[in-house]
Amino acid sequence: MEYRLKIENFGKIKKADIKVAPFTLFVGDNNSGKSYLLSLIWGIQNLNVSDSLFTILLKGKLKEYIIVNDRILEALKNSSSVEKRSFTISTKELEAIWNYILREGKEKFVSNIFNYNKMEIEHLSLQFEEKEIVVEVNRELDMVEMLYKIDGQHYFAMSMSETRISKANIENAVVRNIIFLLLKLLENMPIYANIYLPAARTGFMLSKDVINQVARRNTFDWKLEGENSIETSWQPFTKPIIHFLDALDNLRFSNITYRKEIEEIIRWLEEDIVKGSIQYQQEGNEEVQYVPMGKQEPIPLRTSSAVVTELTPLILLLKYKENMKMICYEEPEMCLHPQLQLEMGKLLIRLVNNGIKIITTTHSDIILQHINNMCRAFQLCKSSENEKIKDRLGKLGFMEWDRIDQRKIAVYQLTDEGSYSTVEEIRPGKHGFDIPTFSNALMDILEQTTEIDEMMDEE
Repeated sequence: MEYRLKIENFGKIKKADIKVAPFTLFVGDNNSGKSYLLSLIWGIQNLNVSDSLFTILLKGKLKEYIIVNDRILEALKNSSSVEKRSFTISTKELEAIWNYILREGKEKFVSNIFNYNKMEIEHLSLQFEEKEIVVEVNRELDMVEMLYKIDGQHYFAMSMSETRISKANIENAVVRNIIFLLLKLLENMPIYANIYLPAARTGFMLSKDVINQVARRNTFDWKLEGENSIETSWQPFTKPIIHFLDALDNLRFSNITYRKEIEEIIRWLEEDIVKGSIQYQQEGNEEVQYVPMGKQEPIPLRTSSAVVTELTPLILLLKYKENMKMICYEEPEMCLHPQLQLEMGKLLIRLVNNGIKIITTTHSDIILQHINNMCRAFQLCKSSENEKIKDRLGKLGFMEWDRIDQRKIAVYQLTDEGSYSTVEEIRPGKHGFDIPTFSNALMDILEQTTEIDEMMDEE
């Protein structure tokens, strides 16, 4: 399910109204705020209603919260193993609760994402499509289970033990978890199923084993305690980067279970793009290794090519990360030759078509042009019964999973205006999404080439 993110005066960004679609792209000038938006969306998707943020809600007298809280308490009071109780919550009620938390705690929230206590944001809110969530409560012995149903689909959302949580606090714990799980449920996304791939992923991949998770969290993380922050003498990482490194550390290499829907994507990536396989060496010193095609002996990543180290984190996550549903991808074209940028465009579309949401920043006109071509190919196949069209596309190497409906895509242009940046949604035209900054740069270089050619001819 799509939702809208509305912000004002966040970093250099003056104002933005972003539809977070299955495939969302941020393009435009350097230093215009693209990575800020990417990190903010990552934070929204990974938002945990912490004690300090939840206290904001408890202290307030928000009508929607009082109503929802009363329904939950009534269901908990009357539910048993014999008789289950259920109640409904509208997404608009929960939207009001989320937006109250974000409004009152927005600076604390964004400061926590960036590990910097001087982050400012004037407005931050979410807008959801109107739906009804049915919540079923099952209370048996000392356990409380919550089941959710949205659009007829069931989700197991929560189980808590009253022996671990005092009876006085169980209600608050249930309310917190319902609020926390709202966005995950609406996105059909398990908790922590969202991964951030930073632009510096190659460097992090090669150095991640130097510092373990505990040392990394103690040294490079920044924690909020009440209204006070604890900072270190070191420059901390942002939360998305820490989460990226933790996700790589927590991969279950010993239990290899390829996700069937993306097994073909993994094979294609290894065989056609990195020309070899990415393996995890468990004997002796544990490390990720690369086995070039046609070779038996693996080599360390540090001796492999830039394209291998660049794509290794993604390949590992696709292979071994359970329930990965969303990737916030910073500049996926990094280190890639133009031909491989085209392949990256294919990869992003294939992931979206296999149910993995992609939010990305990019400077690659090649990736955007490929997306445009695949939107037009989708429209051709949809409007034509002529099998020759599909055959001709097949000869170009484009199968059904390569084509994409432009309604799944949202593109936003960020323009640096000096002291602030503007954000404008790029609407698709006859030939797809036209990116002015890409077109302008290409026209500039063409004009310069023409002018120099004329001067050389005159000389």
